Amino acid sequence: MGVEVNITYETLFEFLRREKGRAEIQELEDTFYEDVVSYIKDKETIVATSQTTEERTRNQIQLDNTKKIFADLYAKRETKIIELALIEVKTHAPISTAALLAEERHLFQRLVDDLKQVRESVLQRIIAARLPQLYAQSPHPSFSHPSSGTEAEESASFGEPITYVFVRFLTDVPRFLGEDLEVHGPFKEGDMASIPADIARVLIARDHAKEIEKQPL
Repeated sequence: MGVEVNITYETLFEFLRREKGRAEIQELEDTFYEDVVSYIKDKETIVATSQTTEERTRNQIQLDNTKKIFADLYAKRETKIIELALIEVKTHAPISTAALLAEERHLFQRLVDDLKQVRESVLQRIIAARLPQLYAQSPHPSFSHPSSGTEAEESASFGEPITYVFVRFLTDVPRFLGEDLEVHGPFKEGDMASIPADIARVLIARDHAKEIEKQPL
C-alpha cells in the first residue's frame, strides 16, 4: 500500500491564499515538505506516463503551477520569518516559533544570531564612538590575513589585547586600518614603526617589512 499524500494542487493553493491573507505565519503539518515532494514526484510520473500530447501538456502545466505556488508560499513565509527575527532582536523578547517547520526554526535562529552579532559589531560600536569591527580589514587590497583557525579566532575576539611588532618597511606601504582600529601610515621605504602583529605578519611574509629589535634608549 502506497504512502498517503496529504497535498493536492487545491490544498497547496489554499495554503498560499491563507498565508498571503493573514499577517501571522500559518501553522503547517510537520510533514509538509515531505508531502509536497511526494506530490511533485507523483505529478512528474503522471506527466511522463501520459498517453496523449494533450494529457501530457495539461499535467505539465499543473506541475509547473504547483512548483510556482510552492515557491510563492515559501517566499511569503521566508519574509515573515525575517520580520520575526528582526522583532526578536529589536525588542529582546522571545518570539514563539511554534508555527514554524523545523527547517524554518533553524533559519529563524540563524537570522537572530547573525543580526545580533552584526548589531554588536556595527551599531553598538558606533554608538560607543568606535569604528565597526567589520571594517578592520587588511591594509591593502593585495594583502590578506592568514586564514588559519587560530589567527581568525584572535582577530574575531574583541576582548583580547592587541600585540605590536616593531618593523622596518622595505617598500612604500599606503596607510591602513589595523585591528586596533587605528590608522597607520603611510610608510616610506626605510621607515620604522610599531604596528599590530597580525598586519606585521602579512607585511613580513610578503617582503614589505622586516621585524627589528627596538634599540634601548
